[in-house]
Amino acid sequence: MFYVKQTNHTSAVRIRYTCVMIFIALFSTSIGCSNLVPDGTDLRSHNTSSIVNVGDSAPDFSLVTTAHTTLNLTTALSGKNAVVLYFTMWCPVCTSHTDEMLQTLVNTHPNVRFVFVDYVSASLSDTISMQHYSGYDGKPIDVAFDETQRVMNTYGATMASTIVVDSTGKVRMNETYKKVRLDNLLSTL
Repeated sequence: MFYVKQTNHTSAVRIRYTCVMIFIALFSTSIGCSNLVPDGTDLRSHNTSSIVNVGDSAPDFSLVTTAHTTLNLTTALSGKNAVVLYFTMWCPVCTSHTDEMLQTLVNTHPNVRFVFVDYVSASLSDTISMQHYSGYDGKPIDVAFDETQRVMNTYGATMASTIVVDSTGKVRMNETYKKVRLDNLLSTL
């Protein structure tokens, strides 16, 4: 048998008052948190005049790889027809793209260097963990960490952006990953 303790009117008022105050406190703290309700606003830099476009000369870059080496444009292109920079945030979409590249494009285009650029991890150690977790250890690709997002911002990149720089240093592609378009372009280089 259940017994309900009767409360007096004053206790009920206090409980209601406390609940209302908690609600007001929670609501008022969420007002300044615009990221709790995404509005679709692109928060990347709107300074598009500095973004490298197709046909431009690619500026040099410096990325630390998970092999603890520094990769720049010259070393990336050394002995290769092109370098592909793919910007990953390790989400299911990016992983499906990188898996597809590993299963098809990397083998089809052995004279192209593929670099998966992690621009979201907090540290190189996190990038190494994500490479391992994704099963990319020992694969014929480079995984690099864009710690300051400088390379990402240079190309106006975001998730799944694919940049191709040919052996002359010209940007030949700067767009969201599309396997057929990438394969066709790499076949011409």
